[in-house]
Amino acid sequence: MLKHLLMVALMVTFHSAFSQQTDIWSTYLENDQLKISVRTNDCDYPEKGIKNRYLLFKIENLTASAISISYDLDRSYNGKQLVPDNNGFEFSIPAQSSLQADCSNLKDGLHLFSKILNVSAKSSLSDFEFSNIVANGKNIAQ
Repeated sequence: MLKHLLMVALMVTFHSAFSQQTDIWSTYLENDQLKISVRTNDCDYPEKGIKNRYLLFKIENLTASAISISYDLDRSYNGKQLVPDNNGFEFSIPAQSSLQADCSNLKDGLHLFSKILNVSAKSSLSDFEFSNIVANGKNIAQ
């Protein structure tokens, strides 16, 4: 029952993250080692003539020593799960530090394309999930 309530709360949180740009990070997962947060950001690239919406991720190392983290990013567009060309992201994060994406640094594994904003696009991100999360060799249950 509690797991179901938490899932509903996460879905409401991420629905609002998909719907608008925010400077506020929403916690996706947190334990004693790390914290994964997400936010929505609209990125304007006038030199390319495009404006895209992305989900940006921040991974924080909460420990006093470096950690290595690996994970997959599962995603669905228009309700259909995508089989990505590249999955299996891995990062090393120094003690008490973080990695994050922004519009000028869309590092693979730290962002997901959501939709094109300045043209009528048919495809938009409908769901995502971090899976197979491993920190310092140990599986992280979500």
